Amino acid sequence: MAAGSGHQPECILIAGDSAGGGLSLATLAALRDAGRPLPAGAVLLSPLTDMAHTGASVDERAHLDPIVTPEGSHAYSTRYLGEDGDFDLPYASPVYAELAGLPPVLVVVGTEELLFDDSVRVVRKIKDAGGSADLDVWPNMIHIFPFFASQIPESQRAMEYIARFARQRLGLEQTGTSR
Repeated sequence: MAAGSGHQPECILIAGDSAGGGLSLATLAALRDAGRPLPAGAVLLSPLTDMAHTGASVDERAHLDPIVTPEGSHAYSTRYLGEDGDFDLPYASPVYAELAGLPPVLVVVGTEELLFDDSVRVVRKIKDAGGSADLDVWPNMIHIFPFFASQIPESQRAMEYIARFARQRLGLEQTGTSR
C-alpha cells in the first residue's frame, strides 16, 4: 500500500460511502489476502456490502430511503458485475468475504436506509471474526447523511465523530470516540 507513496500504512485511513464503502472494505480484504500492509483503519458511510441485496432492510426500509431504491441499486450491481454476475463474490460483496485480520472499522449508517442491514451484517461479521468494528447508527437519518453536515446538526455531529475516530486511529488523539 505505502510502496512508493512515502507514507507508512499506520498513517493511512481508507474511507468510502455507499458502493465506495463496500469497495473500501473489499480493498482491505484484498490487501490482507495479498499479504500487503494494512492501513490504520477504515470509515464506511452507508456501505453497500451485499450486491445480492439479501438484507431484510432492502424491502422493509425501501419506502423510507429517498436516495437508494431496490431497482436502482440492483441496476448498479448489474452494471458492475454483469446481468449474470456472481453477486456474492467476496471482493464485490464483502459481507461474503472472510473479514478476520482487518484494521479497526467505523461504519456509520442511518435507520432510514435501504442498505441498513449491509452495515449491521458486516459489523457483526467483523466482530465474530475477532476484529474491531464500531456500528454508529443514527435514528431517522438517510443514506450517506453525513454529507449534509452544513445543513443538518446530526450530520455535523456524525462528521465530528468520524474525525475523532480518524484522529485516534492515526495517533493524533488519545481520547475515546464517543459522541
